This record gives sequence, structure tokens and C-alpha cells, in this order.
Amino acid sequence: MEPSYSVWADWLSKFHTWPEGVQALWVLGLTVTALGVIAGATRVLVAVIAIFHRPPPLVLPEAAWVVKGEGPSARFLSSAMPEAPHLTRRVVVRRRGR
Repeated sequence: MEPSYSVWADWLSKFHTWPEGVQALWVLGLTVTALGVIAGATRVLVAVIAIFHRPPPLVLPEAAWVVKGEGPSARFLSSAMPEAPHLTRRVVVRRRGR
């Protein structure tokens, strides 16, 4: 009975007969491909986690901030509190009574 044909065994036997430069290119190419797949999977995982893990909203006293405009066109002008932390998130300011 003949042994079954294996594509991987055939490729590996041919790989050993190639020049060292070609072998190095194959090893380098496979490494870069593996790192690219890992980086892509990591980006997808981070995006999925960000969807389900939202930070709590930033609550600020209304009188503490001077803002010109409404909605996306609102501009931060100044702060009445000198010890106010630097804002890293977008803050939506709404008027009372709306």
C-alpha cells in the first residue's frame, strides 16, 4: 500500500533544496504575515472591547465653563476654575430648560 501524498511534506522537502536567500525570504515573509494577522486581530479586538466598555460620561458644573455656540460647533473659551483638569473627551453643553 502506498503512503498518502502530503502537500506539506512535499513543500518542506523542496524548501530544503532552495538557496539560503530564498529560504530567508520565505521565513521573513511568513513572519511578517503572522505579525500582520496578529496586529489586525488586535485592532479588531480593541474595537470590539471599546464598543462594550464605554467610560462614564464626564459631568461638569455648568457655571464652571464658558462656551460659545451649541452642538458640534461649540467652542471652549475659558474656565472659571483654575484647577480644572485638561479635558481629553468631547463635552456637550446643553442649556437648561431644553
